[in-house]
Amino acid sequence: METRGVLGKQGFFSQIGVLIWKDLLIDLRRKENLLGMFLFALLTLLIFNFAVGGGGDLRYRITPRVMKILKDDGLPQESLAVLKPLVGRTYASRADLLEALDAAENRSAAKKSAAKKSAAKKSTEKRSTEKRSTEKRSTAKQSAAKEAIAGAAAGALRIALLEHSGVTLMREAAPGLFWVTVLLAGMLGLSKSFAQEREQGCMDALLLTPVERGVIYLGKMFSNTLFLIAIQVMFLPVFSLFFGVGLRGVWLPLAVVMLGGTLGFAALGTLLGGVTASLKGREVLLPVLLFPLLTPLMVVAVYLTGVVLDGVSLWEQGPWLRLMAAFDGVFLIASFLVFEYVMEN
Repeated sequence: METRGVLGKQGFFSQIGVLIWKDLLIDLRRKENLLGMFLFALLTLLIFNFAVGGGGDLRYRITPRVMKILKDDGLPQESLAVLKPLVGRTYASRADLLEALDAAENRSAAKKSAAKKSAAKKSTEKRSTEKRSTEKRSTAKQSAAKEAIAGAAAGALRIALLEHSGVTLMREAAPGLFWVTVLLAGMLGLSKSFAQEREQGCMDALLLTPVERGVIYLGKMFSNTLFLIAIQVMFLPVFSLFFGVGLRGVWLPLAVVMLGGTLGFAALGTLLGGVTASLKGREVLLPVLLFPLLTPLMVVAVYLTGVVLDGVSLWEQGPWLRLMAAFDGVFLIASFLVFEYVMEN
């Protein structure tokens, strides 16, 4: 009765806040839901780590993150310029990478040679024979010195490139395995979310309160989103350790992708959790209904996660970001409108 009175006197956003606070207090006191999701996510990551393993042949991929590491290692700008055409490409073996690097260096050398010849043709000054011979000897010495320096730089470039660009199957599969873990752990939380409301009669009490059904939906959806985000933050360091993924410098774009993917998952999952809460076999029905509908959003989330982990700017992925925002908007609006009829039936 106290909850009914509080909700009835509050405004729209205040009502949502009260419902979120109610769910947070219940789950934090019991600790069953949050702890179960975290342990399940941890166990899932451990199984994936052993299943995929760190062995196998290395593949080599040159990404913006690799370029940044090479720059921080002090490699000259000329060497990095040679690698720019190769950024974003993946090579199946070390030999393929070195062959592509040789071809890139040859193209760069040919461009420099053509530029020098063009500059020499534009020179119209007449020089004496003695002066020319002196300049030739000087030029020959300078060329020999430059070739020695270039050879040393090329060797350092090859060593650094082979060291930093190698990726294993585990590293390539990391974005997909991350979101599979989120889905499985989130499914466990969603199935318990409405079940405990039904068992304790809390949902019946909420439906008797003088608030819109959409407000109840938003309160449940945002509380589920907060718990899913909390679980991701908790297991993200373990994920980084198991799969060899560096998170330095990518926290902000990764947080944007995590929020976008989690919001769509929670929006649709909360609706379907309410649909299946009173049905027999709800633990089976919920994933059967939810996974096919979430597939497009998860494809976008996995792609954007891989982009972020490779060091590519997230803000350059405009079409993908708009697609994620569109899925989130459609799921949220449709679920908000339909939830009233779902709970009445």
